[in-house]
Amino acid sequence: MIRKILAIIILLIIVFVGCKRDRGVVEPNQPPWVEIKHPPANDSTNSYYALQTVSWDGSDNDGYPVLYRYKYTTYHLYSGDSFIQDWIETEKTQAEVAFESSDTLNLQKFEVIAIDNKGDSSSPDVRYYYTKRVERPETEILSPDDGDTLLFLPYTTDTYYGVPLVFRGWDFDEEGEIVGYSYRIDGKEWSSFDMDTSIYLRPTLFEPPGGIHTIEVKSKDNTNVEDATPAEIQIFLVVPSFSSSILLVDETRDGSGGPENPTDEDVDNFYRDILSGHTFDEWDYATLGSPGKTELGDYRLVIWHSDDQVHNLPNHTETIGKYLTVGGNFWPTGWGIISSFGSGSYEVGNFVYDYLHIKSSDCNRNNDFKGGIWDTGDSVLIDTTKLYPFRKGLHKISVVEGISGWTYPLVSFISLSSDPTYQGKTCGMKYEGTIYNTILLDFPLYYLKEEGARGLCEDILEFFDE
Repeated sequence: MIRKILAIIILLIIVFVGCKRDRGVVEPNQPPWVEIKHPPANDSTNSYYALQTVSWDGSDNDGYPVLYRYKYTTYHLYSGDSFIQDWIETEKTQAEVAFESSDTLNLQKFEVIAIDNKGDSSSPDVRYYYTKRVERPETEILSPDDGDTLLFLPYTTDTYYGVPLVFRGWDFDEEGEIVGYSYRIDGKEWSSFDMDTSIYLRPTLFEPPGGIHTIEVKSKDNTNVEDATPAEIQIFLVVPSFSSSILLVDETRDGSGGPENPTDEDVDNFYRDILSGHTFDEWDYATLGSPGKTELGDYRLVIWHSDDQVHNLPNHTETIGKYLTVGGNFWPTGWGIISSFGSGSYEVGNFVYDYLHIKSSDCNRNNDFKGGIWDTGDSVLIDTTKLYPFRKGLHKISVVEGISGWTYPLVSFISLSSDPTYQGKTCGMKYEGTIYNTILLDFPLYYLKEEGARGLCEDILEFFDE
């Protein structure tokens, strides 16, 4: 019995020790493997575009891949030198690769390895591809023009956002496309690449705030190749002083002196009389053309009068608009101001909508304008001695129908015929904004009786604090 018990004990010990030894055995880790699937392997018959999506498969018999690393080496077959990209890590099984392809023909050696959950790496899988030369993109600045003068504020406001910049780029490669633009000011750091082609450059980028500054823009294509010769312009920035009171722009043509054909001196004397007591400088459009941005920026208020039926104000609204956005004030008055910008309705992009804040109007084509009543209750009437004998009122005077915010009636239409379409309707407007103010009188002041015109001007100049 004792022998049997002893034999059983020995047998149990042998089994226990054997099992323990089996559990302690650790099998060596098997490395993962990886295989490139696309593009086709070692294709020597095709020259690819430099931007390619390379994909691969990876696996592990006793684990799983957790990471991949890839790189490529470029051999320039004509110039004879080479380029080596550093290893790049990814958890994905594909990558969009922009192969460096600056030579006429380039041999690309692409390598990828897999790393498993134990940290072991596979052997690299290697493919060779030929790529053709990538042409560099080109860039053009559309606005401002080289040498332009711009009104400038060293800060942003409700209407001034900075220096506007518009540009474009193009790629000469059949499969190429622009993927970003970068700019810099005065040779400083380049901005990050972005796809916007119409931007405002922050005023803080320009130091000092006035004077001459250089703007450069470059583009980048989908192979990460950048324009080697960025577009470049120089601009002159003028910070408006608004140090002077009023600039009076006279656009009236010199006539014979007869009815409805006053001489330039007749009109000048009329405005000198109704603005008596106020400080202003005169600007004759016939001899000087339109004042430029530099001249406008010296004045807090510009009065532009066009007492002829044909005038040029619509040709200069871009400059005037820039003057307003930096804080100037504008008062146009004349024969058919609104209708010169088109009749009916006005939309974004039209000066009447954007800066006079008028949405729609209706032009009276009959000789029906007798005068107006302004918001104080006083009236201003036509001086019929300045008209042809057969005419008792003026034609081509518009009434305002649709307005936008912060715009208010100033003068109402007096109709000779009491036509309800026009009688009492608004023919003079004022806009009171946070940055600039405007007044519009859609009738020629010269043809009004001087006393009434003077009273109306005093009321308007008080609105402008002048």
